[in-house]
Parts: sequence; C-alpha cells; structure tokens
Amino acid sequence: MLSVPTLPGITARTIASVRLTTRVLFSGDEAGAPVVFVHGNLTSATFWEETMLAMPAGYRCIAHDQRGFGAADADAAVDGARGLAVSAPMMLLAVAVESPIRNFRRCCAMANAAMAR
Repeated sequence: MLSVPTLPGITARTIASVRLTTRVLFSGDEAGAPVVFVHGNLTSATFWEETMLAMPAGYRCIAHDQRGFGAADADAAVDGARGLAVSAPMMLLAVAVESPIRNFRRCCAMANAAMAR
C-alpha cells in the first residue's frame, strides 16, 4: 500500500473492511463525537487534513481514501457510484463508529470559524 505523509496531529491507519483495505485518517479526541469527511473524485482523504485539524475540541475526525483513490487497495477498482456509497458505511463499521455527525453545514461552519482564528 502507498505511504502518504500526513500533517502533524493526523494519525493514519490501514483499515480493512469487508469491501476494501484503505488508509483512514484520524484526528481529535478519541472519545469525541465522530465526524466523517468523504472526499470527491480525483482526490483523497489528504484533502481534509487541514479542516480536520481546525475542528474544535470534542470531535473525532475521520477521513478515508475511497476505492481507487489515495492509498486505497489498488486492486479494489471503482465499481460505480454504488461501490463508493457502500465503502463509507463499511469503513465506519470497521473503525467501530456507531453514529457520525450528520449535520455537514454545522461542521463546516465550526471548521471555518476555527480556521479564521
């Protein structure tokens, strides 16, 4: 698997789920409310590192490399939108996240406020 450097404060682990072995990035309080960041096409979890570090205390930030991107298993080819949609929940199960924060706009506002300081 490809080794991708991370910013200080970001921890990278290789996680295997039922569908994919990939790199997952973590930051923040391990006991905090989980916030999951999902990247788009032609990028990787690395895209979210600065935002993850800017989140306020009390959150556990998680971002994974989706299949076909970043340090995800190169043999796990992208199998369309359904495959990408299924990969995130499977990754959450693999890292034992039961209830991620779903209010994306609120999280973006908090990250923007923290980054403006």
